[in-house]
Amino acid sequence: MAQNSIITGAAVRLLVNGKVIGVGTSISIQRDQGVRPIYGIDIPTPQEIAITGPYSVKGSITGLRTRDTGGFDGLQIVNASTLSDYFNQNYCMLELVDRKTNLTIAKVDRVIFGSDSIQVSARAVVTISASFVGTFLSTEISNK
Repeated sequence: MAQNSIITGAAVRLLVNGKVIGVGTSISIQRDQGVRPIYGIDIPTPQEIAITGPYSVKGSITGLRTRDTGGFDGLQIVNASTLSDYFNQNYCMLELVDRKTNLTIAKVDRVIFGSDSIQVSARAVVTISASFVGTFLSTEISNK
C-alpha cells in the first residue's frame, strides 16, 4: 500500500508562465464553487445545497523585494509600471510544482493581478504582495 507524505512549503516551486519566481515566500489560493443553500417555503433550514455559481478563483502572492528588479512589475507578474503596460496586461498562469515528484499540485489559469502592495518596516525585510483572480483551479488529479 502506498504511503502518502506531507508536502512542505519549501518543497514547492512557484512558477508564473513556466518561470520560477525566486522571490516568492507564500501563495494563497481560494476557490469558490458557488455553493448555496436552497430553502423551502416556511422552512428555516436548507432543503438542499446546490452549486449555483458563480465559480471563482482568487488569491495572493507574497515575496521579498530585491534591489534593482522592479518588484512584481520587473518580473512581469503585475506589469502595471507604465500606463501602456496597465492597459495592455496579459493573462498569465500560476503553477505550484512539487520538487520531489515534479507533479503540478495546483494550477490557476488565465490569471490577472488586480492589486499589489509593498510593506516596509524599520527592522524587517521589504516585502511585496499581489492579489489575483483566475478562471479555474486544477490539481494533480484533474487529468487522471
